[in-house]
Amino acid sequence: MNTTGAAFGTRLLGLTRRVRPAAAVAAAPTPDVACASVTGVPARAPGLAGVPHFAALGGGRVVTTPRDAEVERSDTRVCYVYGVVPASTRLPQGLLGTGGGRVRLVRYGDLAGVISEIPPAGALGTREDLLAHENVVASLATRTTMLPLRFSAVVTTASGVVEEMLKPYYDWFTGVLADLEGRAEFTVSATYVQDTVLREVLAEEPEVMRLRESLRGLPETAAYYDRVRLGELIIQALDAKREVDTEELMQTLSPHAVAATPRPPVDEDTAADAAFLVSEDDQTSFRKAVDELGYRWAGRIRLRVLGPLAPYDFVPSPPGGPVG
Repeated sequence: MNTTGAAFGTRLLGLTRRVRPAAAVAAAPTPDVACASVTGVPARAPGLAGVPHFAALGGGRVVTTPRDAEVERSDTRVCYVYGVVPASTRLPQGLLGTGGGRVRLVRYGDLAGVISEIPPAGALGTREDLLAHENVVASLATRTTMLPLRFSAVVTTASGVVEEMLKPYYDWFTGVLADLEGRAEFTVSATYVQDTVLREVLAEEPEVMRLRESLRGLPETAAYYDRVRLGELIIQALDAKREVDTEELMQTLSPHAVAATPRPPVDEDTAADAAFLVSEDDQTSFRKAVDELGYRWAGRIRLRVLGPLAPYDFVPSPPGGPVG
């Protein structure tokens, strides 16, 4: 049963749902772009079950603590690890992490692990935990090069951060930090204006128009399979449009970035979603290119830009793959 397809069919029949209050595009349109300089906000708002696009770094016996997982010993505290930064990094005063613990650095050579202490027993995975993690990462990403670890990475002791992470991966960490110095991630999310894009589908797909007309005026409980078929055809048409629009986004913005990677769509209204690694010298031209694309897409696609962020999408896995 394709309930998504049925929902699309029902939505298309009326073409009345508004994503935002109707606003006619002026003769000289303004770009449909929302820009944000983000601190403490995920690159993509994740669900509590996990965090997409977090760099999955690990070393030694680093473990990811799932919901309801417990550490056997209850008489000590363990180290929650947020990421790795240069040892010269200075922390913001009073920075607190997951569970309200004070954030500090564990240094080894030119590297430092960013940690705070948490109780060894109990669950990690609440929205508050996630936001605390993101706040620490974002706070440091504004002042230094930050290699973020995945949400809920825990090591038993501070010395374990050195022995199990910083020492064995020292050359790799220093190399990645050097490669990312002076660069930050920007994410660009493009969302269809539903009424506009569905009208495009009607105009371009005769079978969609035919089914739509045959279902007009019928109760929603009637012709169920025709509605499902209508939804499937719309999904196929949107997939084709999404491929074209993603390519345009990448071609337009990639010349202003060191690296770029597309990301999976969040939902059926996603026109394109991508992350870009941008150097400090190119951030102005990158933002200008986003504005120009927003003008070009005004009334059809809305753009949302987040950044500068920690380079979630551009940290490779350690040699041998992530451990933990």
